Amino acid sequence: MPDTKRGRERKGRGKQHQLREDLYDRELESLESEEEPDFDELLGGEPDADSLLDEEPASDD
Repeated sequence: MPDTKRGRERKGRGKQHQLREDLYDRELESLESEEEPDFDELLGGEPDADSLLDEEPASDD
């Protein structure tokens, strides 16, 4: 079967639909769960510890 632009577009729409459905399923799952999300874990640790404002300024040597 030849590779045509129409075929690639159709496959792209199919993949986009598949990813969207997966995202919807995950969102519904998270809404249905009674567990509170741990935002620190989702953000990758303590947000204040990674602040660039706490670093000392570079010297002008």
